[in-house]
Amino acid sequence: MPPERQPMDLKAYTTRARRGPCFVCAFVSGHPDFHVVREVALAMEDCVGAERTHLYQQQFASLMAENGVLAMEPEETSAMAARIRDRIAARGGLNM
Repeated sequence: MPPERQPMDLKAYTTRARRGPCFVCAFVSGHPDFHVVREVALAMEDCVGAERTHLYQQQFASLMAENGVLAMEPEETSAMAARIRDRIAARGGLNM
């Protein structure tokens, strides 16, 4: 059975996307916050069995949320966060 989905808060996402720095620019310039994003994404791939993670604006179609986003209970979210932290540690921690 596929996980339940809920509508994405497109207004909040749009505001963040328009006011925040460009991910590609910040990543390439070495901004530490954006390298953290990449390391977390790699750990998530390990946890959920994803084949790849799309982080760049050129791959925007993969981020489209017209069909909603996963609805997870707080316990599920906490358990996923713990698995991600474990994978980050197993990969050698955050390289900042």
